[in-house]
Amino acid sequence: TRYWRDWSSTCALPIFRRKSYVEIITEFTYKDDGLVCISEKLSQAILSKKPFIIVGDKNYLKVLKDLGFKTFNSRWSEKYDELEGRDRILSIVDTIEQIQKETPIETDKLDNIVYDEEMQSILDYNYMHYKVVANKTYNRIFCSLSTTREHKKPLGLSVPEVKDRKSTRLNSSHANI
Repeated sequence: TRYWRDWSSTCALPIFRRKSYVEIITEFTYKDDGLVCISEKLSQAILSKKPFIIVGDKNYLKVLKDLGFKTFNSRWSEKYDELEGRDRILSIVDTIEQIQKETPIETDKLDNIVYDEEMQSILDYNYMHYKVVANKTYNRIFCSLSTTREHKKPLGLSVPEVKDRKSTRLNSSHANI
């Protein structure tokens, strides 16, 4: 009940977050079509330095790894990421049960979760990596929306793609001369 009284305060969510071992992120899409949608929910877990399980699109964790993030496959099964439909949900349930049964959970004197060194290193790495990725993403969005030619880049293209497109355009214009 102590937590419920604090619910209306702005500190309530961080209190609950500090007392939970893992976050189960339920994304707004759950498809097997090859596309992966990553929302702000992941950002909240990473910036709070919490491990996570994703209920979302197939290969979500694979995309995170491709983006340079570390996941928790050394701590629990992530086979759910490769499965489709109902099998993915059942595997997520198995993973949660595995964590409940096999993970010793330590807390400090305020009952906040304390992670072991291996887990903390993954969480710290993802936190720092997120800041780099977020900055690059912000710059990419800014450049695509910019109204000045100095910063303008085609929407959705990375800097190397833009440079490649420019060099292709220059080479084709020289060929027409």
